[in-house]
Amino acid sequence: MFNDHAEITIIGGGIIGTAMAYYLAKEGRDVALVERRFLASEASGANGGGSGGYGAGRHVDLEKYRFSQIRELGRQLYSNLSDELGLDIEYRHSGGLTLIRPQELEVYQKIFDIYIHAGLNVELLSPQEARRIEPELKGDIGGAVFAPDRVHINPYLIVQGYGEAAQNRHNLKIHTHTAVRGIRFSKGKVEAVETDRGIISTKVIVNAAGAWAPQIGAMAGCDVPVIPRRGQVFVTQAVPKRLNHMIGVAETTIARTDLETMEQQDTPDCPTIVDGRVRYRVLYGRQTASGQILFGGRSELVGLNKQATREGVGSIMAHVLEFFPGFEDMLVVRTWAGIMPYTPDGIPILGPVPELEGFYLATGLCGGGLGTGAVLGRLMANLINRGERPGLFDDTSITRFSDKKD
Repeated sequence: MFNDHAEITIIGGGIIGTAMAYYLAKEGRDVALVERRFLASEASGANGGGSGGYGAGRHVDLEKYRFSQIRELGRQLYSNLSDELGLDIEYRHSGGLTLIRPQELEVYQKIFDIYIHAGLNVELLSPQEARRIEPELKGDIGGAVFAPDRVHINPYLIVQGYGEAAQNRHNLKIHTHTAVRGIRFSKGKVEAVETDRGIISTKVIVNAAGAWAPQIGAMAGCDVPVIPRRGQVFVTQAVPKRLNHMIGVAETTIARTDLETMEQQDTPDCPTIVDGRVRYRVLYGRQTASGQILFGGRSELVGLNKQATREGVGSIMAHVLEFFPGFEDMLVVRTWAGIMPYTPDGIPILGPVPELEGFYLATGLCGGGLGTGAVLGRLMANLINRGERPGLFDDTSITRFSDKKD
C-alpha cells in the first residue's frame, strides 16, 4: 500500500483527464492521475476516431470559447500534437462525407441552409459528385455533405501520448489499475483520495471519470447527473485504400433536430433504441492509418453494460452495406462497445463544485469526447492553474442543474 502526495489528483485516464494532467504538469504542477484500469480503457479508447466538424462559422469568439467553437479548436490542436508529444497520433486530414438518402434530401436541405447561414465550411454534393470522391459509395443516395475540416486520429495513441509525455517529461505520477474507494474532506476542503492501493494526500481533485463520474461524485456527496449510453464498433482486416473520408449519415442529424425550431440536441432522451424498437440509426466510419475499415453506431440506454452484441454489430454492418455494398467481402476481426457519458442537456459538466472546495468536475462529454476532450482538458488546466474562466464555463457549470430544480 502506497502513501503518496500530489497537489492535484485527477481521477480518470481518458482524453480529458490525460490532457489536463499533461498541461498542468507541463506548467510545473505536482499532479497524480488515478485510473481503475489502463489509460484509454473506456470511451476515449473505444470511439471511431473522428474529430473536427463543419468549421467554426463566422460568429467565432475565441475570447469566450463558446462550446460551438471547441471542435474546431480541437482540430487545430490535434494537427500539431504529434510533434508536441513526439508520437505519431495518426492525424489524417481526410474531410468528411455525411450521406443523405433520397427520402431525406428535402428536409436535410433545410438543415444545410442553416449551416450555410452560419458560415460553416460545408458543400452539398450531388450523388455523382459524392461518388467521384468516394468511389466505393455505390448505394442509393440523394446527395452528401462534404466537410473539408473533418479529420481522424488514433484515440488510443492520443491518450497514451499525453500520459507518457507528462510522466516522462513533467513528472506526472500515474496510478493505473487503481480503484478509488473514497474521498476525504477536512473542514469543507479536499484532503485526500483513498484507493484500493493506498492514499494520495491532495489539495485538488478532478473527477474526470466519464460514465463512472456519478460513483466518484457520490463519494464526495456530489450528485453528478451523467447517464451512460452504449455505442458499438467493428473493425475489419487491413485492406488497400477503399475509403477516403470520415463517413456519417444525415439520418442521425435529422432525428436529433427539432424541425420547428431547427435546434439540434443529442441528449439521453434520444437513444437509437427504445423498448427494442429502432427510432433512428447512427453510423460513423473511416479507414485507419493501418488500413482497417472501422464503423460504429447505436446509442443505447443499457447502463454500464459494455458488451458488444451480435444484433447491434449486425445492424451496423447492414447499415454500412446500404451505402457500400462492395464491403461485403471484408473480414471483421474485432468488435467492441464503449460507454459514453451523457448529461441531461447534452452539454459537458466542467468546473468547480461550489460547496466543495478543491473538488472539480470534467465529465459528460457525451458522444463527442475525442473531438473536444483535449481542448477542454487544456481549458480546465488553465482554470485550475491560473484561474482563467472563459465564457464556456458559464454553460458547463454543474450549478445549472440545481438552478433548474429551484
